[in-house]
Amino acid sequence: MNKQQGVALLIVLMILAIMAALAAKMTLQFQVSQQRQSWLLNQQQLRWLTFAAEEIALPRLQNELTENTQNNNLDQFSMQKGVFNGQDGFSVSYIVADGQNCFNLNSLRNNEPGKTLEDEPYNTQILKQLLLNAQATSVQTERFTDTLSDYLDTDNDIRSAGAESDYYESLTPPRAAANQRLFSINELALLPDLPLIPLQQIRNQLCTLPEEFQQINVNTLTLEQTPLLSALFLGDINQDDAAKLIAIRPRRGWVSVDAFLKEVKKQKLSLEVKSGELKPLLTVRSQYFVLHTQGQFEQQHTMSSYVQFNPKDSKIQIYQRRYRVIE
Repeated sequence: MNKQQGVALLIVLMILAIMAALAAKMTLQFQVSQQRQSWLLNQQQLRWLTFAAEEIALPRLQNELTENTQNNNLDQFSMQKGVFNGQDGFSVSYIVADGQNCFNLNSLRNNEPGKTLEDEPYNTQILKQLLLNAQATSVQTERFTDTLSDYLDTDNDIRSAGAESDYYESLTPPRAAANQRLFSINELALLPDLPLIPLQQIRNQLCTLPEEFQQINVNTLTLEQTPLLSALFLGDINQDDAAKLIAIRPRRGWVSVDAFLKEVKKQKLSLEVKSGELKPLLTVRSQYFVLHTQGQFEQQHTMSSYVQFNPKDSKIQIYQRRYRVIE
């Protein structure tokens, strides 16, 4: 009888141990699920607050662009900084940046290859100069520009240092040349033999607009863009001179591209300004902008809203959003 009682007690203890283990596991799973739901709720609240930043900043930007039909300047965009706080410690900060103070890689899509260096489109020469200034070799520069041009264009003609779909189909996994505009600079990772270090150095000088034109706003170039300003003149202006040119820029910007080029000649920064080829690639009034928004509560939620202003009807349209969650 004592043995039976001992066995029964042992069974009861085993059942209790199993139940305790199951209860602990269920409690842990409940806590994890609760934390996950809380995290998702916080992220959703942050996301809606970042959308609220669009409702505040973009109408202000639209009004400024509608009122000033001549040019843009950095003073306009500095007015677009803002911070507001939500309930329970949520906060959101935002700032509007110009989307055309950069080299639009998609502008290479319709560039025809030149038979000689002098015949090359001026736009291609600017990109090459950017890479050379970042210590890329001439071989790397030729390879990158030809490969990117082949990747973007609609034909299957291979440039001297380029690659078309036949090359990409031989890769694992096989793919094809895009034959369309890039949506993000990150797509460059699909190209072969990238000059990684030079590209990293000039990353902030590059962009991918949903257009194939190139119009760089000289009124919104900052000291960070001095490599680009130097490359616009194919190296005739070094980066120190480019910084000086930015420093003497009128507070409200140059009234026209001609006024900018006149200032370059006045400062004797470039002995030969190829204004005939360079001027069409410049502007003093932008149509593309980026609203950078950052929400803060335990984690950070960042969103970049890419917008286009249409001067014909004075309306702003969001054409792309990018999100990032930072723990």
